[in-house]
Amino acid sequence: MINSWELDTTLMMNNLQNELENILKDNVSGSSAIIKNVLSYLKNIADDRNLLRYAISEILKVHGDMVILAKTLKEINSAQKEVEKLIERKITEISIKSAATSKHLAEYLQKGDKITILSRSHIVENGLIEAKKKLGCVYVLESRPMLEGIHTAKFLKSHGIKVKVMVDAAMGYAVKRSSKVIMGADGIYRDGIVNKIGSFPLSLMAKYYGNDVIIVAPTIKLIDRKAPQITSMKDPKEVSKEVKAENYYFEFVPANLISGVITESGFVKWSSLFASE
Repeated sequence: MINSWELDTTLMMNNLQNELENILKDNVSGSSAIIKNVLSYLKNIADDRNLLRYAISEILKVHGDMVILAKTLKEINSAQKEVEKLIERKITEISIKSAATSKHLAEYLQKGDKITILSRSHIVENGLIEAKKKLGCVYVLESRPMLEGIHTAKFLKSHGIKVKVMVDAAMGYAVKRSSKVIMGADGIYRDGIVNKIGSFPLSLMAKYYGNDVIIVAPTIKLIDRKAPQITSMKDPKEVSKEVKAENYYFEFVPANLISGVITESGFVKWSSLFASE
């Protein structure tokens, strides 16, 4: 007969396993949201070293191409003591810097601005929501293959923002009607950024129409080296089950296409971004 302690333990382990599976399946949330979800999960298992190492290993297999997440997980994995306190500090740092970055985005936007965005960044979303009284329309690219742009559009609409979804191939129509292009970033490097696929052609389109490209990301995403070559691909069946496909999630955008970066400290010109490094 199973006693109450064994039942509680079984239920807890099942819940933890389900939570881990949800993290591993998440391919529509922004990188900052995934990082915070991962850290919150790891905090709950920090006292079980074997489970912690297993979870970190599984998460790296799926989300290891998120450079900041990979760096953070390796730091946690190598910590010898007070792992839970380390995770708590990371959660606090990310939360504070993310909120401040969203606030500065809201302050940067001007009355009547029409914005084009792609993919999903909760930091960008929160900034747009805070600035909604100033905004005109927000054009949201659908962001194939996982259509996370649709999730963004629904979220913004639920907060009273006027949104229009555009297919990725119609980004020219969106940019032509916009005053700014706003993007998050998976990583900010000395020579440019790495972000969701579609970011490079969107930046080129913005340059053609003379629109600013503004990157919105806290300084925890600064990486003091050149960007790596993007080679990793995801499941080709997400694109097509009938024909062979290449399914890249991320791509590089060179710095000369970027007008500036908004961090937790406010707007910064690219030339000043690594000045204190």
